[in-house]
Amino acid sequence: MHIFHKFQYQLLPPNALHNSSSVGDSQNPYPVSSNKRSRKRKLFYDEDSDIVDIKTLLKQHDINTRTNHGSQIIGIADSRNPLQLSLRKKLVSITCLALMNKTSSTRPSTDQRRQLADCIVEQLFPYMTEDERLNLKDAFFTPSCTFQNSSGKRTSKRPSGFIQSYFVNFWQANKPIPKICNEKLEMAIEDDELSQEEFLSIQEWLKANRGPPAKIFEKLNQSFKKRSKIFRINKDSFENIVLAWPRLFDIDGAIQNDFDQIYPLASDNLFFKWKDTASKLLIYSKSIKKCATTLTIGEKAAEENPSIAALFLLAYLIRPKSKKTSLLGSVESFIMVNSEPKYNEFLDNKLDLYPQVYLVGSKESLIFEDFLVIFKRKIVKCTSVMEAVDLAFKSFYVFNIEFPTTCYGAWQFLDYVIYKMKPICPVMSSVKELAAFVQ
Repeated sequence: MHIFHKFQYQLLPPNALHNSSSVGDSQNPYPVSSNKRSRKRKLFYDEDSDIVDIKTLLKQHDINTRTNHGSQIIGIADSRNPLQLSLRKKLVSITCLALMNKTSSTRPSTDQRRQLADCIVEQLFPYMTEDERLNLKDAFFTPSCTFQNSSGKRTSKRPSGFIQSYFVNFWQANKPIPKICNEKLEMAIEDDELSQEEFLSIQEWLKANRGPPAKIFEKLNQSFKKRSKIFRINKDSFENIVLAWPRLFDIDGAIQNDFDQIYPLASDNLFFKWKDTASKLLIYSKSIKKCATTLTIGEKAAEENPSIAALFLLAYLIRPKSKKTSLLGSVESFIMVNSEPKYNEFLDNKLDLYPQVYLVGSKESLIFEDFLVIFKRKIVKCTSVMEAVDLAFKSFYVFNIEFPTTCYGAWQFLDYVIYKMKPICPVMSSVKELAAFVQ
């Protein structure tokens, strides 16, 4: 049975670079051009040919994460059916992490990566023919090779395959972020295409005008680069930002527009991904006996509005970073609910910088009249709970504000799982644990 039909193409065998008899072989359409490369080639194989026990690893993964991905992979492989894309990615992720742990390195050698591919195929698909297994091993990992084309030109082929793709993405995601000092950022501000005079002129125009919206967004986009750099180095306090750029807070979509320009691929993630994640969160909360009713949310309301109920549960399921904050306090810090419109009073007493999601209505029925995001000295009205949470999250990045310790886990979960942002600080263990269940 052919599991991966599209990968059935002819490649050099793994030992082609070491076998001098393969040079000029009429049966090999891509003969190796030189033996010098093969003599310099160092071998870094693991002592044990079965570098990883795949089935034991998958079963242990299920126990550790309380999922059944491993048993699904084993069951499908034993039934001689092809792996689904999601399960194949999970298989590669689990085994590559195990390889890094075994070798104590984030960069296992090429030979060790090939050994891992051998283990996956030999242990999960032993019923295949020799040619089928070779094709499948090449699909998981193909080492680099050198060959000559018909014109005699030497060409090198980089390592490829599912395993190689995983490591390339892993290395890229964990590349150290270069530290840019404030002086360099200030120089970058001065070197911006928009002159300081033009920048101040746009700022004054935006202060004096509330419309038309198209003109407002045109001016905001023109000043975006210089303005965002100022925000990033905290050159202005938040109070000064509110005074200097009032249109960011009273024109619908202005803050979201800034975020879209910085992170266009993450902009709509909450609206596309949260529904599926919310249903899994509700199932998980019931399994550990932390239902929505614990938060005084009605059972019927939670069933009718699972996406909203799950947002409240999110802060309840992850222990807050601040030890002085209770789980219920974390929920209130994440999304505050008041039955009466007392948000102006809340605004007057607000001292912290982080954006507070504030709802007016009933938590028990999940019916709300007003949806607000309250900043220091400013209130932004929204049209739904989801829009308010989305706006608050994007504000952290636009204005360079840190997540509050009182509900840090809830915001980091959205950051790590939903918006897929690159973590700038270690991800909490409780966030990773919850992510393992709902992804």
